[in-house]
Amino acid sequence: MRNRKRAIARSLPLAPLLAALALPACGSAAATGDAGAPPPAGGTVTGVVSYSGTQQGDLIVAAFIEWPTNWAPEMFVKVPSPSFPQAYALDGLDPGDYYIFAFIDVAPVSPTMPGLEDVKSTPTESVHVSDTEPATADVTLPAD
Repeated sequence: MRNRKRAIARSLPLAPLLAALALPACGSAAATGDAGAPPPAGGTVTGVVSYSGTQQGDLIVAAFIEWPTNWAPEMFVKVPSPSFPQAYALDGLDPGDYYIFAFIDVAPVSPTMPGLEDVKSTPTESVHVSDTEPATADVTLPAD
């Protein structure tokens, strides 16, 4: 299934694929507040996003299978009005290696593509996800 996702993602440009960020997030209950929903099957990446700046906006945390990338994330979570340090979880990832990227979507809001005004992390080192052991990836956003 992972190779199929990769083949589909490579056939499409970045902007329409990142448009998925405008839709309700597909991440875990830890960030979305849906505590009654069971996590989807697959692997999990959990972590904490730290930020000591003053910019405000939704926090987007995404998992990519390669970096640099022009393709859609394999999964993302959108956290409205985050409180830093902010925990996140990406549940249901296929086993494999991922790069975790986060940004604060600062006004003017454009959740489909990080803009120059947004506070962006550098991607994490590759983290390995398996069906049996959760992976951890903490992210630090630069202060303004």
